[in-house]
Amino acid sequence: MWQFYVYRQWLGPYEYIGKGTEGSNRHLATHPKDRNKFWNNAFKKYGLDKTEILAYFEKEEDAFAFETLKIKEIGRSNLGLGPLLNLTNGGEGIKGCIRQRGYKQTPEHIQKRTQNKRKYRPGKKRGPRSDWTKSILADRAKKQSVNKFRDGFPRVICPYCGKIGAENLMKRWHFNNCKSK
Repeated sequence: MWQFYVYRQWLGPYEYIGKGTEGSNRHLATHPKDRNKFWNNAFKKYGLDKTEILAYFEKEEDAFAFETLKIKEIGRSNLGLGPLLNLTNGGEGIKGCIRQRGYKQTPEHIQKRTQNKRKYRPGKKRGPRSDWTKSILADRAKKQSVNKFRDGFPRVICPYCGKIGAENLMKRWHFNNCKSK
């Protein structure tokens, strides 16, 4: 009994070669999550013209070999060799797809990225700080020292408007100069 097949789809001027599994007619429908960006764009622009099953196979390895042969024979558009929207040479399914920037990453990449983040824990020595980080930290320290200086001034109350403030500022803007006078 045949379990695997290789199919060909036409999307306007473009084509796609893929391997399917018996009992799954997913290649006949449009599943954007299963397709690459170029296939989705071609589908939105041209629609799916036709799907043809090229051959049936009992073993998946044979189906992958035939898929590879057909992709090589017709040529991939991303390499400028033909009209195919395939991102790989075939024979490995989605595993062989080399992702470019902007694609979602596989769980292995995400796990590796989170493991790298966990390396930097508090108490461990980190690399030198950039000039920008140093300037931000210096600004924070300067603000804290100004606030400490400002806290040293005694607070007074204006007898005319009741405003509370530092003595040096209140003498200038309140008391004899108060607008509420």
